[in-house]
Amino acid sequence: MPVTQEVAGSSPVHSAKSQAKLGTFFVIEFFVYILQSLQDSSYYIGYTGDLQTRVQKHNSPHKGFTSGKLQNKL
Repeated sequence: MPVTQEVAGSSPVHSAKSQAKLGTFFVIEFFVYILQSLQDSSYYIGYTGDLQTRVQKHNSPHKGFTSGKLQNKL
């Protein structure tokens, strides 16, 4: 018989049988960000999974809301 110790504040240990009842969960990491145009002080709110690449795209020539505002502050 295995010996287990309880630690105050810890989560109870679940058996494989009880874990099977929990189902499958997926964790999707994303960032919500706010850009402020240094040109006219307007704001843009967006979300992405890759913040660094997305901000670089906002600050480079492209089509869209921030296209005329090539310098944005995060």
